[in-house]
Amino acid sequence: MAPAMVPAIVAAVLLLALVVGLVVLIDADLLRPFDAGLISRIRAEPLVAPLGWLRSATELGATETIALLALAVGAVELRAGRPLLAAASAATIGLAALANSTFKLVVARPRPDELAPIVVEPGYSFPSGHSLSAVVAYGVIAILVTRSNLAPGARAAIVVALGLVVLAVGVSRVYLGVHYPSDVLGGWLTGLAWVVVFAAASARLDPRLSGPRARERGATAARAGPAGRRSGQPGPG
Repeated sequence: MAPAMVPAIVAAVLLLALVVGLVVLIDADLLRPFDAGLISRIRAEPLVAPLGWLRSATELGATETIALLALAVGAVELRAGRPLLAAASAATIGLAALANSTFKLVVARPRPDELAPIVVEPGYSFPSGHSLSAVVAYGVIAILVTRSNLAPGARAAIVVALGLVVLAVGVSRVYLGVHYPSDVLGGWLTGLAWVVVFAAASARLDPRLSGPRARERGATAARAGPAGRRSGQPGPG
């Protein structure tokens, strides 16, 4: 294992340990006050109409949307001449969704019954698949954006926008009555574990970070030197 992967693996294990802790608390019925309190606030009668846009926002974490994002990210990276990164990006998004389905079967938490759901969905509740998939898909995109040649301000704006999408998807699942807040939290934490590992692993596959272009940029910077020295101009002494 590459040394750079060790911190990522440790972080992912810690995140998954938090998820296991959530499962233990759920089994002990200790999170009911937390879940009920947030549900009552998000589904408060004065907010039902103003938050109606969350019905559309939830589709940003739907299986179909995530699958299209995985294909789109893979296609963009492939077109940019980064086939290994294309495969890693698409595979991370797809495998995370598949693993979540298995996790749901293991935990087998029923859907919320505190309020009548706005939509009805089959299957188990923990963790929220929409929330997990949103963190992984938009997190992978955020990592790729931070490595792009876009201006720093543009990169920051895109990353913030992607974070808001993840937040909206998570809140939408509670609003629609198909997940407890702790389901969403579990999805976010599990998804973040995938993203942390992807960030470290993909760095070894990204020619912008480890290939000839990166070495050329480093050599150019070394020739330029400090204090605004230009390449090709001799420095003092």
